[in-house]
Amino acid sequence: MSIWVSLYCQKRVGKINPSDLVAGIIDRVDYFSDLFAQEDPQEVLSRLRVDEIRGNDNSQLLHLHYLEDGPPIVIDRIGDQNDVSGEVQEYLKESFQNREGDKERLVREHLGRAVENCHFCLKQHHADGMGTPLVYAAAAWLGRQGNGLLRVDGQGWMKLDGGEWFILCRE
Repeated sequence: MSIWVSLYCQKRVGKINPSDLVAGIIDRVDYFSDLFAQEDPQEVLSRLRVDEIRGNDNSQLLHLHYLEDGPPIVIDRIGDQNDVSGEVQEYLKESFQNREGDKERLVREHLGRAVENCHFCLKQHHADGMGTPLVYAAAAWLGRQGNGLLRVDGQGWMKLDGGEWFILCRE
């Protein structure tokens, strides 16, 4: 089973430098220390690396490695405006159509101005371990640059405040 964490940015982040992303994660991971699992965070961070599998200005596929053995977290950055708009319209139509309220209006307005998306694909063992705080830290680094709003499968929409993500509205 995959768990998706998606960042919708109102400003372009552009091509992600893997070493800058690693540094951004390390700088922000302590904000999410309440999510640390049984793993030793310093040991996990010593193994942390990001590899670019493919990339250009409009699209990028990255692998975030932190496990000794096992699959990486996959990061898919989408910067093509037609693709971003299509994703937003599909989500609003299929999953957010009947949502009402001030916070839901903020989500719709934000999505209406989205120009770039970053999707993180976690497996269940990532979500149960250090994968969640690492992804939240990566999304915070990217979200700060791109004025991003975060959607987490099964949880809802989150807004960056300071260095942390806070629930804006639940699914």
